Amino acid sequence: MKILKKLLLSVLIIVTTLTISQITLLELPTASIAQASNIRINKTKYSLYKGSSFKLKITGTSKKVKWTSSNKKIAVVNSKGKVTAKKKGTCTITAKVNGIKYYCKVSVKNKKYTSTTSSKSSIVYITKTGKKYHRLSCRTLRSVIKTTKKEAQARGYTACKVCCP
Repeated sequence: MKILKKLLLSVLIIVTTLTISQITLLELPTASIAQASNIRINKTKYSLYKGSSFKLKITGTSKKVKWTSSNKKIAVVNSKGKVTAKKKGTCTITAKVNGIKYYCKVSVKNKKYTSTTSSKSSIVYITKTGKKYHRLSCRTLRSVIKTTKKEAQARGYTACKVCCP
């Protein structure tokens, strides 16, 4: 009886050892781990002006991506990753793939509005005899009368083809 118990115990230990070694030798799903490490978002930070938009992309996977915005009053994102700026501020756009999240911090700025009368680009130069308006650096400009582009156009002047103001 003692020999039978020892024999049974020995067989049980051998079977258990083989089972444990086979479990550790099983292939773990390394493909999904390797695939997850190749998944990337194309931008992690982005600044844009109110009303403009840009496209975020997830590379390295063909799985469906779920896009969300942390603050929809600042910026919204559609199902294809197109981000549209709504209002000045910052928010985070999140892409979720296979349970893993990828982030892009979005900063929205107000558009810079420039007055046409005070902007340097709207100042042009005309002559008393000519019918063209020019930049100050134009080689064809002889005498100088400073005015705005709007006024020059109202008087019937056209843009110089050499300096293209």
